[in-house]
Amino acid sequence: MGPSISKQSIFFIVFTINALLYALVYFYPLNDFGEPQIPKFIKLIYDLILVISIFLFGFKRKLNEVQIFGFIFLMVILVVGAFHIPHTSITDYLHYSVRNIFFYSLFLFVDFPSKINIVKFQVFHERLFKFILYFGLTLFILQKVGVRNPFGFHEWMWEKNRLITSWLNPNSLGFYLIFYLFYFYFKKNKVTVFLGLIAASIFLSGSLTAILGVVFFIGYLGLKFLTSRRLKGSYVLIILIAVPIFVYLIISLGAFDYILFKIDILFVQKSKIHTSVSARVKNIIDLINYFSIDNIISILIGDFDTSTYRRLDSQYLNIFYNYGLIGLLSYFCFQVSILIELIKNPSEYSKAFIAFSFWLYLIAFNLTAYLYRPNLVVFYFVMLVFTMSLGKQASKNQEKNIFEF
Repeated sequence: MGPSISKQSIFFIVFTINALLYALVYFYPLNDFGEPQIPKFIKLIYDLILVISIFLFGFKRKLNEVQIFGFIFLMVILVVGAFHIPHTSITDYLHYSVRNIFFYSLFLFVDFPSKINIVKFQVFHERLFKFILYFGLTLFILQKVGVRNPFGFHEWMWEKNRLITSWLNPNSLGFYLIFYLFYFYFKKNKVTVFLGLIAASIFLSGSLTAILGVVFFIGYLGLKFLTSRRLKGSYVLIILIAVPIFVYLIISLGAFDYILFKIDILFVQKSKIHTSVSARVKNIIDLINYFSIDNIISILIGDFDTSTYRRLDSQYLNIFYNYGLIGLLSYFCFQVSILIELIKNPSEYSKAFIAFSFWLYLIAFNLTAYLYRPNLVVFYFVMLVFTMSLGKQASKNQEKNIFEF
């Protein structure tokens, strides 16, 4: 009998496929909209791999509070979404409600921690991230020196200047990078060159939500610096020397032109009708106009006026328009339960996940619909499950030490 593959190895393979699958986009041509596209059969294989891994590892028998609220949210999505089948379609229901939200969110309930060495997983996912980061920076260098992609994707970067590495979409990459920006900072509680590479890659992705996260992260570091030590003369001297050098490097490396380009995209030429900002402002105006007494049913369980599933650049608006206030409130409860769990059972990585969650809930979900990106949903719930497991383990060890004392 040949050597068998352990469940831990299988999990590592699935986790790697989830992070690297969309790197295949460099081998295929762009679609009619000029966007990178993965063939449908690749997506079907990906889903099949996830189904097999779910059956292989099974579900937890006893749910914690986060999983209970997550289950309630998913049941609301399935039930309320079914009400819209007559005026949208069964295809929309199966694709957006069942597949994109319910199926991929099942990874919140899969019993990975009992079968995986958490320490080995930490080493593994950190190494995988570093590979993806350096892979992306290599593509940036290839773009800058003018090396053409010999395959279908005509540029190494989306829209000629937005980094995607292996995540298909630059906003998805921003989600991935900002998680690890918080992760590696709170792991060592100090600023390093490596964090600078992550932040630089976020700016190269052009993801507005992730860039805002970096801005607030820098603000947090500045506030922490000002409140934790006195401003000595040596620090002031270092700042006076470093700032001009930093500005010079920005201009000489062309980053200033890139910043101007981003301002142009955000406020001037996102499309012939709207910029990135004005499109989101219009969504808010439409939302205000949407509220009325004669529209109370649609407000409670979702929009019945449109014949298709509504897709907007906001996770909250997507949930509200398609599942109503009931769906949105159930999701808010789920979010709060995650924060309570992380605060109640802290671990060495819970601070990073709390910071990431605040970014996700207060900034990202207002500006981007991340729940409909399969590999991000799987990544998020896998990391959440392991972070909560570390918290539970730390709490048990603390109780044990108190009891022995």
